[in-house]
Amino acid sequence: MKGMGKGVKSFKEGMNEPTEEEMNRRIEEEIQRRADAEAARISQEERNNNPVNE
Repeated sequence: MKGMGKGVKSFKEGMNEPTEEEMNRRIEEEIQRRADAEAARISQEERNNNPVNE
């Protein structure tokens, strides 16, 4: 683990938390992934319930 035995400054550098912007970006990415997964699930269900007659 970075910072072990190297003083407070090094420890703080190793423990940097993500910025608010990074957190918001990660949240938006997760929301989009979940929305895409839900849309794919719904689409698959529709294909299974309404097969195309060939």
